[in-house]
Amino acid sequence: MKLPKSVRFSALLLLPLSGAVAAPKLFPPLRNETPIAAFASKSKAIVTDQGSIEQFIYKPESPSDPRANRTDGPRLRIGIVGYSIENAVIAQHYTKDATPVVKTEYQWPGLQMTLRAFAAEPEESGYFVIGEVEGSALVGSKLAVDICLENISGGRLMDRSKILDDQGRLVLRMLSVGNEPAAQLGLDFPDALVARRTSCHGVSTQIPVSVGLPDKFSFAIQIPVDDRTSWFVPETVSAMERLKATNAKWRDLLEGGMAIKVPDARLQDAWDANLKQLGMLLEPQADGLRILKGLDHYYGSNPYDTLQASLILDRLGFHDLAEAILRRQLKRVQFDGAFEMWEQPIPPARPPIFWIVQGLAPFAIWKHYEITQDRHWLEEAWPVVLRSLKATMKARSKSSSSGMQGGIRIQGFLPPDYGDGGIGEGYSLPGNFGALTGFWAAIQMASVLNAPEEKWLLSMYETYKKNIVDVMRASAVAADGYKIVPSFPGAKADDVTQHLWGTVEGVYPFSQLAADDPVVLPTLRFLQAHQSNGLHLNLGYSKGVFPYLSAAVGHWHLRLGEFDEAFRIQQAILDHASPTWGWYEEYEAQPPKGYAGIPDVWQTSELLHLTRELLLLEENDALLIAPAIPQSWMKAGNEVTVEHAASPLADVSYHIGWNKNSAGATVNLSGEKHVNRIRIRLLPEHVKPKVTVSGATLDSIDGRFIQLSTLSENIKVDAQW
Repeated sequence: MKLPKSVRFSALLLLPLSGAVAAPKLFPPLRNETPIAAFASKSKAIVTDQGSIEQFIYKPESPSDPRANRTDGPRLRIGIVGYSIENAVIAQHYTKDATPVVKTEYQWPGLQMTLRAFAAEPEESGYFVIGEVEGSALVGSKLAVDICLENISGGRLMDRSKILDDQGRLVLRMLSVGNEPAAQLGLDFPDALVARRTSCHGVSTQIPVSVGLPDKFSFAIQIPVDDRTSWFVPETVSAMERLKATNAKWRDLLEGGMAIKVPDARLQDAWDANLKQLGMLLEPQADGLRILKGLDHYYGSNPYDTLQASLILDRLGFHDLAEAILRRQLKRVQFDGAFEMWEQPIPPARPPIFWIVQGLAPFAIWKHYEITQDRHWLEEAWPVVLRSLKATMKARSKSSSSGMQGGIRIQGFLPPDYGDGGIGEGYSLPGNFGALTGFWAAIQMASVLNAPEEKWLLSMYETYKKNIVDVMRASAVAADGYKIVPSFPGAKADDVTQHLWGTVEGVYPFSQLAADDPVVLPTLRFLQAHQSNGLHLNLGYSKGVFPYLSAAVGHWHLRLGEFDEAFRIQQAILDHASPTWGWYEEYEAQPPKGYAGIPDVWQTSELLHLTRELLLLEENDALLIAPAIPQSWMKAGNEVTVEHAASPLADVSYHIGWNKNSAGATVNLSGEKHVNRIRIRLLPEHVKPKVTVSGATLDSIDGRFIQLSTLSENIKVDAQW
């Protein structure tokens, strides 16, 4: 992906139709929506699961509620006169274009309509819909495509191919699909529309199907991104030409970042879709670049999701983008130096709502240095991080940092706060693990910078960690045969097994507890034993499952070497996806319910995080190549390829292929290298291979892994059995 030079970085169950790409298994069947936007754009829209396009209009942030700045913009609905959308069989998926194009297919007896919706590049080009109607019902008929444009204040005809609002601003334009001329429009206005179609609360436009082949009719619509009357794309440019140019732009934006090729169509499609979603959810602001958590329910930006996104962008090799959103985050601090929780025009003076952010921010800042080795970045960020830690220390010095909660003695914690994830107000593990991680990250930074604060930071960290572990041990309780650690120390008996995400995050992403730490390992086993539809219960607010926190559990399994379980979790996450690879925050099965909304950038980031670690995982000074690929992939003709994966140990590309009685791998290490060992999961089960290696030394064959040392830049491994 590439940014402009200033910030650049290298409910309805949708059924597949004949010839369509198979949709993912969606559980439970819920309403969903898919973002369409130009890369790093101010204009955003969604495509609903019934194919309508809904634009959002953003106003300056409201001091009272920063999420109140989103209002509904123009909404475009397309149908066929006489054919009800409610009676259609509908399928929806992304196309294979480089551009995020949402394809919605409607099928009735004898008739099918296909709509392809996308945001064109550059942003000023607007949104496009390319439609096609075909089938035997067209022959000899007088059918018409029905366009309903809502959320505009009236409408009038400019000529036979344009519609203006009542202030004379262009709101819709017909244009050619390819080389053929644009279809002509006929208009019905609301006064004449009431008796015929009361469901359209705007301008209704009918396109006769007398154009084109007898059994096929195509049309294209261009929609502006705002109220500008000047258009970037001239009328002579067809929709297909604009899609071609947009494809070229997206290929350029994605070039140089991590790419994968796997023999799992669902995982491949989910990766491709979520990689592009990161780009679509970027949004320039006056103070820099931000990434939105969501568009509809969670419009806005916060450190939780910003820092999850920066971590994966760095690991994907898009360092300039990660730094751009982190630089903006460095400015988003309160008057006392603490990082804010949810961005507001005037940072609040009160203590943070969620202390966990005080660790997420330094952690992501340090990880950016760790992978880029950019000392100037660290020097710039250090004063901000140090000031935030001093705010945390000041809070821990208050008398309220110690006390009693549910019979558990608390000492040296942060004062009670709102814990999030269903955890009530009080002393909680997530906030304190987060703040502890802030001290850990600062120690790493001080060591590199030779900062005098390193000694007292280390002393503070060790004391603070002991406080937390002491409370964890004291608050561990028996539940269903497991001694679990509640995220809320001293929780009531009926609540001790809920909201366990805070305990999980002590292991991942914060790495403050070893994966096999006996204090928390039983909590992992408890989560394994309590699942619904393949994902873990007891993680968040609801009685259901929380996909991106189940992904954190998957990372925990990877760190234990339980690779097959991590892959299984990833597959279960895919089972809960929408047809265009989006997820709600949480799902309940009975009755089917989704919490928050689609998209959610934390889930987007975690889909990429977990997939990346299934394919490439760091373990101290070792790189694990394809550690969690399943036995089912190791078939003749299958291949796994990873290109341009960034790591603190090296920049990595590799290719693995299997034949009937052999397998081969090539690994390329570039950039600054700190890797001493490589382990490749190359071998099927129960084979006794003969292995030859060039560019490295063969150390051992350990089950399905081949271990190498004395590494060169280019390594080749061949195994036969």
